[in-house]
Amino acid sequence: MFIDPFGATGAPFSAVREILTSGCSEVLINVDADGIARIFRAKDQANYEELLTAIYGDRSWVGELNDKEQFAMLCRKALNLYTTKLKSVAGVRYVFSFEMQKQVGALNYFLVFASKHPLGLVKMKEAMKRIDQDGSYRFADANVSQPLLFRFDDPEQYARLMHRHFEGRRVSYEPVENEINDYALNQTPFLNAKAMLAALERQKLISVTSRTSRRKGTFKEGVVKEIEFIRSADGFQF
Repeated sequence: MFIDPFGATGAPFSAVREILTSGCSEVLINVDADGIARIFRAKDQANYEELLTAIYGDRSWVGELNDKEQFAMLCRKALNLYTTKLKSVAGVRYVFSFEMQKQVGALNYFLVFASKHPLGLVKMKEAMKRIDQDGSYRFADANVSQPLLFRFDDPEQYARLMHRHFEGRRVSYEPVENEINDYALNQTPFLNAKAMLAALERQKLISVTSRTSRRKGTFKEGVVKEIEFIRSADGFQF
């Protein structure tokens, strides 16, 4: 379901949560993070406590939003809290936010997708990739700490982040609840982790355990059993 509210207050979180209680429901929400930030800064002039509690479904925003932040960062934190709330809905494991820019550095709006099944997010990213081809918009992830413009065909930047996330761990690559591919879906622009894993293997930053012989740089589910993310003092070469 596409939810496109008029302003920040048009879709209370209680309604979004109710939609997502269905096992087959997923949502694409136009989140007005700019509007949320303005409400927060206006304080009592905008009846901010009541409005923000409705937007987030509870008072989780208290202590998370800080009006001393620069406005752009406050918008991102407002969005980040919203995606965290979506992930708190029972069964919702796949959430990704697209920052839509008509030109580099000029924010237009955020689209946030939430689903209980990985295929929903795969299909949404495929649709976004098709939009990206006509050059009308630039895409960015909405990560608060390190917002990045991205290309759908450039995995190396995100390979660094994935290695940092799993560094020092030996992680299962089983098809069911594959933590590595779930990370790729939720934290990167990519549909799965294969291109990023290939970049890491070229740099000898992962060790792969497989059930049968495999060609280096390939990560077929059912063949690869687990992956060790090797700690590295030398850093990346790309």
